[in-house]
Amino acid sequence: MQTLQASFRYNPVHSHIFIEKQFYKNNEIVSLITEKSKQTVVIVDSYIDQRVLDLIVNTLKPSLVVPVDCKEENKSRESKATLEDILLANHIHKDCTIICIGGGMLCDLVGFLASTYLRGVDLVLVPTTLLCMTDAAIGGKTAVNIRNIKNVIGTFYPARLVIVDPAFLLTLPETELQSGIAEVIKYGLIMDQGLFQLIKDSYHLFQNKDIPFFEDIIQRSITSKISVTERDLLDCGIRQTLNFGHTIGHGLEAFFNFKITHGQAIAIGMCIESYISFEKGFLSRHEVTILYDTFLKYEFPLHLASQIDIETLFGIMVSDKKSTSDTIRIICLESIGSIVNRSGNYLEPITKAETVNGINDLLSFIKGAHGKPSNISINT
Repeated sequence: MQTLQASFRYNPVHSHIFIEKQFYKNNEIVSLITEKSKQTVVIVDSYIDQRVLDLIVNTLKPSLVVPVDCKEENKSRESKATLEDILLANHIHKDCTIICIGGGMLCDLVGFLASTYLRGVDLVLVPTTLLCMTDAAIGGKTAVNIRNIKNVIGTFYPARLVIVDPAFLLTLPETELQSGIAEVIKYGLIMDQGLFQLIKDSYHLFQNKDIPFFEDIIQRSITSKISVTERDLLDCGIRQTLNFGHTIGHGLEAFFNFKITHGQAIAIGMCIESYISFEKGFLSRHEVTILYDTFLKYEFPLHLASQIDIETLFGIMVSDKKSTSDTIRIICLESIGSIVNRSGNYLEPITKAETVNGINDLLSFIKGAHGKPSNISINT
């Protein structure tokens, strides 16, 4: 069992993070989950394997189990209100523990619910997707979407416990694993060149669902995120660097009406934002090519960039949290493993022309590569 801890500046909550296969068989973890409350509520992704859920429920013996259909359109104020009504109808009190078992969409929604129900109740997250294990469950962000605008209303509410069980990954479809690996690649690009090189060279382990490989990249990703969020829980400074690829990526999720995964959207976003980093004079052409090449190796649908309408995309991105007035701002890469930092200012304005150039460069690369990754290595 691996353990990590996050202590957030200006917040009394300490998040304890455990990485443990079949966590429900570990008595220490089970005791930690239930020790704070007289009532436990399990809110769970309705698509979770019923056999696994039965094992968890038989161990935790919750007062209430609430399944949720985890579609992106259900990450809404209406869904939050429905869950609140269910808790109230079942007389769930202040001394309860809400246990969320699901992916990023559900952890965002249930985290928001826990932060406001009776002005805040105990929260335990059990992420079941690679994306959630490495990103969404760590660092306390909660939110719902409104009118196709991602995460526009929410809170900062770190969970007391995060239980990462890599065994869940064995049941995930390829698209969900691919979505999660995009976030892991992001950590490599912004702060851990070694992690990026590991991902680049380990597609065979990814394909084979190699659990030691996943345990390694999960631990490294969580450590990276903790190193940032402990210093900036409220997203006022360095935490903004975790949004590399997300300004354009979130715009693309809405542009495609959430028909593509979060990881697919931010993969395209990271490609375009890396080219803009090159055009602004920060990132080398060679490193842009390495980045494109890696996303092709992991079979991301980068060709969807050909469908982008720049006017529509920019209209969506104006609502992004990092935008000011009508200025779209992104995180830029200085090199693989390092972001641009202008004395604590991490955001760079971008134009439509720069974005179009990034789209065209990506499409040109795809056409030249014919979808076949090369053997380019990183210069260290």
